[in-house]
Amino acid sequence: GRAGAHKSSARKSSRDFDKQSLSDFVITLMEFKSDNHVPEDMVDTQHPHLSKAKIDSLHLSHKLEVVDKHGKTRKRIRQLYCHLCGSQFGTASLKIHWKSCGKKFETSQLALPVKRRVEQPAPPDATNFPMPTMNSKDAVFEKFNKEVLRIFGMLTEQQKE
Repeated sequence: GRAGAHKSSARKSSRDFDKQSLSDFVITLMEFKSDNHVPEDMVDTQHPHLSKAKIDSLHLSHKLEVVDKHGKTRKRIRQLYCHLCGSQFGTASLKIHWKSCGKKFETSQLALPVKRRVEQPAPPDATNFPMPTMNSKDAVFEKFNKEVLRIFGMLTEQQKE
C-alpha cells in the first residue's frame, strides 16, 4: 500500500541528506536550550522516543574544546554520540547502549501512526567511520561524531515529513 511505497521510494538515503539541515537543527536546538525552552512539538514530532528532559540535556557539538558559561575554554572528555538519541557515551559503552536505545526507538515507532513511522537508521558505516577507541586521535572521534550527528539530524528530518 501507500506506506510501503513511501518507505521504498520517498525515503532519503544517508547520502542524500542535506548537511545544512543538521546544522540548522543543532543551532535551533542550542538556541532553544539557551532560552531553557524546548517546544513540546520538538519532542513529540521529531524524536518521539526522547523525553523533553532528554532533549534539554543533549550537548550537540562534536568539538572537544568548549567555552563554558564563564568564558573559560575547557577540554571535554572524549565521548561518542548515539545516532538514535544524541546522548554521549564512553567508547566501551556505546555498543551496549545501542541495543536498549534501538528497542526503545522501535517501541516508540509502533506507537505512531503508520504514515509517521520511520525505519531505524543504521549506525555509521564502520569502514568509512570506524568507532574510536580511547587511544584514537581527536580527528577520529570528530569524524565519527560528525557522522553520528548527521544520522541523528537525518532522523529528525524524516520524522518531520
